[in-house]
Parts: sequence; structure tokens; C-alpha cells
Amino acid sequence: MDEGREMKEVMKPVDCDESAGDVSNSSEAKQAAALEFKHDVDKKRDNEQENNSDDESKQVSLQEAFLTFKKKRKSELKQLKKLQKAKEDLKRTPEFKEKLREMFLKQCLLYLGVPYHKKYHKTPECEYFGAPLYLDCCGLVRRALRDLETDFGFKLGGGNQAYQFDTLPHSITKEEMKPGDLVFISGSYFSERSKPQKHDLVHVEVWMGDGDKTVGARYQRGAIQVHDSYAFVSKSYHSMNYHFKSIDTWLDGVCKSFCDEHPWEQRKYSPKSSGGKYAIFNEDTSSSEDGSGDEQEENVEEPTSTITETVTKSQ
Repeated sequence: MDEGREMKEVMKPVDCDESAGDVSNSSEAKQAAALEFKHDVDKKRDNEQENNSDDESKQVSLQEAFLTFKKKRKSELKQLKKLQKAKEDLKRTPEFKEKLREMFLKQCLLYLGVPYHKKYHKTPECEYFGAPLYLDCCGLVRRALRDLETDFGFKLGGGNQAYQFDTLPHSITKEEMKPGDLVFISGSYFSERSKPQKHDLVHVEVWMGDGDKTVGARYQRGAIQVHDSYAFVSKSYHSMNYHFKSIDTWLDGVCKSFCDEHPWEQRKYSPKSSGGKYAIFNEDTSSSEDGSGDEQEENVEEPTSTITETVTKSQ
């Protein structure tokens, strides 16, 4: 009897409401799992599309950069051919070269008031903050010469005053100086942290042809101006020597290094990354007029008439 009763209890029908509840919960769980799976798939697909879009964007950007570089390079080559033709067509008579001297000096004077290197005028409190152009000592010479490159028949490279010095082989005396010739200054820096320049050249100015007057960018927190004398006292360097150089070589249409020690070959591109400072497509890879000169010079004092001059003339 007991066994029969137990069998009946085991075989008792399951409550319909209870069974439906279990089935309903199971269905909702499956739907939730399906939705979660679909969400993961959609998210993965969106990420893949976004990555593909970024890759395509990078590819387009690189192509545009290459086309810009190619166009710029083509323009430079065209300009070089133009300069070469102009150089061949020019009749460099004494009269022509004398006129070119005057043009060079006048071009330098057009930049009077242009402030020195940008790094000395970084804050709004600086007098020349936000100026459209900055030129250091060699930057002035380079800028004026490049303005007249068709007349000179060449494009001066981006090197600093030491480079310019090596392209002018004719050293002369102060008495032989003509308007437009250059005065180079060599010296030793007081600070041991300052890197010595080639030939120890620290500065350059343009001869005015009016007594000892020169025009140049001498004061780091100042601007290009006419100086009463090429001789001055510096707080940055000592043992200063003055080197007087004729620009006749440039007037003859020749610009190359005459120094066996420093050939000054054109620097090749050395990209560190696709978007870095030295990238081949970077617009700032060429030398700038406001960044390659006598950057170590600081707090130059006003000229003094009591200075003892040391004039050197290369053999």
C-alpha cells in the first residue's frame, strides 16, 4: 500500500503555472544572450570599420604629403634651372657687380627693425612677441642674398656664419672694405656649456661703407639696426678677432666652400618618424633664417671706443 501511494505521488502531474514560469525564464535568458552576442558582433564590426577608416585616412594623408613634397621639389628644381640660366646670361662687368653690391646692402637695410631670434621673444611681455619675422646675424645675410638670388645667380645655403665665411675666400684689410662686404667675429665663449662654432666664428655683420658703421642683428632681445662700429664688447664671448671678407666671389656668381676642413655638403634627409621634426615631408626641414646663427650670444653691451682691435687676415 505504501509503495502504491508513493508511486501515485511521484506520477502526480506538474503544476501548469510552475512549468510555464520555468519555460518563460529560459526563453528570456536565451533572448538576452542573443542580444548580447549581437551587440558584441556589431561593436567588433564598428571597430573594424573605424580602423579601416583610420588606415585609409592615413594612406590618403601620406599620399597628399608625398604630392606636396613632389610639387615643392619640382618647383625647387625649376628655380635652380632658372638661376643657372640667369647666371649664364649675366654679363658680370665691373659696373654690374658694383650695382649688385649696392642692391645687397639696400636689401639688408630693408630689414631694419626686424627682431632677433624668436626664442628670445616667447612671452607676451616681450617687446617683439608675435612678430611676423625674426632674423639673427647670419639670417639677415642669408635672407637678403636669397631675395636677390636671381641677380646673384645662386641660392645661398642654410648654414650659419661659419658656412658663409667658408664661401668667401678673399680676406682683406679694413681699409679695403667696400659697402656690402662682411665683418666676421671669432671668439671663445665664457660658458663651458656653449658649443664652439666652426673656426670659432660667433658673429657676422654687413659693412656700410660709412666709417666703421655696420648693419646687423647684434642684440638677442633687440632688432636689426645700424651700428656705429663693428667693434663691441660681448658678455658671451671673449678674445674677439675681426675678419674682413670681400663678397667679390658672390658677385662673380660663385657660392661654394673653399675650406678643405668643412666641405659644407647639403644635408640629406634623416627622418626619425613620419611626422617628426626631420620627416621628409615636414615643411620645416629647410634651414630657417631665425634658427641657425649665433644662438649662444647673450647680453651684448653697447660698442666702446676704447676697445683694442685684433684684425686678422688669412694668408
